[in-house]
Amino acid sequence: MLEVAPPATGRQQIVLRSYVERYRLVLATRLASIVGLAAATALYLNLETAAVYLVVHLGVLGLYLCTVEKAAADVARENALARLKRLTPLLSLMMSIPGVALALWVNAHAPDLHVESLCLLITLVMLMALQVHLTTLGFVAAVLPPIMGLLVADRSGPPGHEYPHFAAYLIFTLAALACGWRQKQSDRNTAERAADLADRNAALESALARAEQQRALAESASRAKTDLLAVTSHEIRTPLNAVMAMAAVLRREAPSGRHAELAGNIETAGAMLVRLLNGVLDYVRSDTGDLALNLAPVDAGALIDGVADVWRAQCDAADVHLTLSRQGPRESLIVSADGPRLEQILINLLSNAVKLTPRGGDVALAVEALPAGPGRTRLRFEVADRGPGIAPEDATRIFEAFEQTAEGRKAGGAGLGLAICHRMLGLMGGTIGFDSRDGGGSIFWFELEVEQAEAQAPAPAPQVAEPEEALAIRILAADDNASNREVLRLLLQPLGVELTLVENGAEALEAALARPYDLILMDAQMPVMDGAAAVAAIRAGEAAMGRRTPISMLTANVFPEDIETYMTAGADRVLAKPIDIKALYACLSELALSADDEGATEAA
Repeated sequence: MLEVAPPATGRQQIVLRSYVERYRLVLATRLASIVGLAAATALYLNLETAAVYLVVHLGVLGLYLCTVEKAAADVARENALARLKRLTPLLSLMMSIPGVALALWVNAHAPDLHVESLCLLITLVMLMALQVHLTTLGFVAAVLPPIMGLLVADRSGPPGHEYPHFAAYLIFTLAALACGWRQKQSDRNTAERAADLADRNAALESALARAEQQRALAESASRAKTDLLAVTSHEIRTPLNAVMAMAAVLRREAPSGRHAELAGNIETAGAMLVRLLNGVLDYVRSDTGDLALNLAPVDAGALIDGVADVWRAQCDAADVHLTLSRQGPRESLIVSADGPRLEQILINLLSNAVKLTPRGGDVALAVEALPAGPGRTRLRFEVADRGPGIAPEDATRIFEAFEQTAEGRKAGGAGLGLAICHRMLGLMGGTIGFDSRDGGGSIFWFELEVEQAEAQAPAPAPQVAEPEEALAIRILAADDNASNREVLRLLLQPLGVELTLVENGAEALEAALARPYDLILMDAQMPVMDGAAAVAAIRAGEAAMGRRTPISMLTANVFPEDIETYMTAGADRVLAKPIDIKALYACLSELALSADDEGATEAA
């Protein structure tokens, strides 16, 4: 059985290829010298000698060339380079002998060509020394015959003549050997450098491949994190939608002012939970650079008042005294900033402060406006607690995601609050930190420089803009969650609308094509057929019927890419869950007004 040699390494292949290319070049030049020497011999001596020399030397040259080409063909085999190293010394010796033999024959049979014979031997020393040599043994085998031939020819000159040229021959031979040896080392170094370069390139390509693999894994992990948060957002918003909507209905139908107040507190707390959820999603979006600021006039003093009003009940329940402080001219506290995100940062810090402060302690919420140049203000917010403080070993990690102190872990939480604050302030160009508080506890602060803004008229208290008259419109609503369908029934039936509820996109498609509706409310994630697919199918069916029903998505999935998908499918607008009742009633009022205008036009 034939033994199959294993494949050569990349480095061996590169070294072998480098030497093969040099062998081919040198052997081509040797062919020219062999033919030229044979022609001179035929011209000045005899044809028979020239023919013998030419046949022998060309035969050796052909054998040498076949060996080199065999190595080139077997470059992928592990033993190809070693085999060439073993054979080239013998081949170099065989290549050297025909020329030396010819020179000695001429010196013996044509004494008048003695000097020419010596010159031929000197030339052979130089040629064989400068030939390509893989090994030191090959170098010695190539130069040894012409050197020996030179010694023999120098001592066998014509009778009666002395040729005291041995010293000159020796000096020339040593010089030729030195040049040849340097050429041999140069060939070797060139091949080694090519192999080293190939190794570095291979290492670089491997590193790049690993980096690409790591990048792909990181992107996959990031997508998984985003998908997880999107699913979590949807799952949290679904029950929260029911809580907030039913609280709104309860407040509207409350038999006493106290019940209405409690229902309003539920709505307010739910709105804060929505803002917290949005903050977590913003944290993820900031990783991809998709997060943008929404700048608007903000009264920093009114901002901390609003946060304190909401949290005062929690502070009372925890037996924690909450104090407020505002410093600086009122006009300096009115700035152009992202109010909801500032509020979110304050809520996160205040939540931590209340959780960590023991009963009977106090929490202080403060804002200060400092001048920062013409038309600019540096706002400094502080939230002081009476908690255990921050240990030095925790100081560098508490603003990282999912990192908590031991006390913070006991108090509960996911370890995201401070990380969200840090990320949001980085987006705003602000800084956040903490100091120790006199008497125990910590003071968490954050600063940012902003433009001053004009004072705005106080916004009216939020009211549910419930239509005063019954709306004679037909609404089709699709939602797979029973609580959400009940919320829609509680919100819409008192308005006098004709409401049809279905559980998935396929049922919505069937109902929408069976009869006309004035509005379709469509959830996004549903079994059988999702919302976007249902919208696209409804639009295709309506195109054949020559009608177009307004469709509003009513969903917890409101990422920008989600909204783009809905609008591409044919939706007219997107309402987010938990349901913004004012936005829903505004949509219905707008629809009713449009229907009245169409009716008036037809009557005219």
